[in-house]
Amino acid sequence: MKRQCKVLSIVLTLTLVFGLLFSYVFAADTTTITILGSSDLHGRIYSHDYATDEADSDTGLAKIATLVKQERAIAPDALLIDCGDTVQDNSADLFNDLPIHPMIEGLNFLNYDVWVIGNHEFNYEKAFLEKNVATFKGAVLSANILKTDGTYFVKPYEIFEVNDVRVAIVGMIPPHVTQWEASAPEHFEGLTFPGTLEQSKKVIKELEGKYDVLIGAFHLGPEGDHGFEGSKTIAEACPEYSVIFCGHAHSKYNEVTNGVHIIEPGKWGWALAKAVIKMEKVGDKWEVAEVTTENIETKPVDPDPEVLAEFKFVHDESIADANV
Repeated sequence: MKRQCKVLSIVLTLTLVFGLLFSYVFAADTTTITILGSSDLHGRIYSHDYATDEADSDTGLAKIATLVKQERAIAPDALLIDCGDTVQDNSADLFNDLPIHPMIEGLNFLNYDVWVIGNHEFNYEKAFLEKNVATFKGAVLSANILKTDGTYFVKPYEIFEVNDVRVAIVGMIPPHVTQWEASAPEHFEGLTFPGTLEQSKKVIKELEGKYDVLIGAFHLGPEGDHGFEGSKTIAEACPEYSVIFCGHAHSKYNEVTNGVHIIEPGKWGWALAKAVIKMEKVGDKWEVAEVTTENIETKPVDPDPEVLAEFKFVHDESIADANV
């Protein structure tokens, strides 16, 4: 009887040990990547429209900041991207001569990892764009802005390592900047803008074997515009993307095309786009197991007090200018 009890005890102990070991191995072979995104902020830090001098309750980087902090409390290693059209509109040009523009300073204040150049970034002198590129502390991306010698104006992509997973993020801009800025060609002097699909395919080839999950950060709407491909067309041709964060169209959008999640958070800080990507280790490679995306609206939340305090001078000067 004692021998049977001893054997049973050993069996139970081994079962517990192997159960714990299995749980550890299983846990070690899965991980989750969270990516957050804004787009088309158009000069809005406070929830205020300075053209009409009226409050606008569902806008502003200060409200985006509240959501970012909430999400980082859940996922401290979340990546944060902005898809462009950041420094233009809403009296933002009052601050163009500062050493660092408040909108860029705001992105830095919140530790954005990626800023994608939008077409409205070209509304001003090229030197202003170059200053904004130089003063942003994260990665400035666009795969289809080239110098005349064929080299990239800024990085086409950036590869981040999160929880041992290689996350490649590719930037893109509408290629029609030369038409939209035709009256001021000095704004894009020495630059060319090849097609979005063409460059996407090129960059994916460049990235082959270098990433575990591929993300688009496009200043492109879901649909095409003025003859160029939109995010949906790229998703149809390039299923390698798991998620495409997009902008430019000023729409709230969250759909799946060809297995690719495409999400746009609207304009002015209406919402924070969120993607949660579950990764599983298969052999020695990470594979995407599941993707969920959502737009988290800013209207129900209060603006972040730290951002309000840091950029009160922007609000005060803009209000004063609105009442001249």
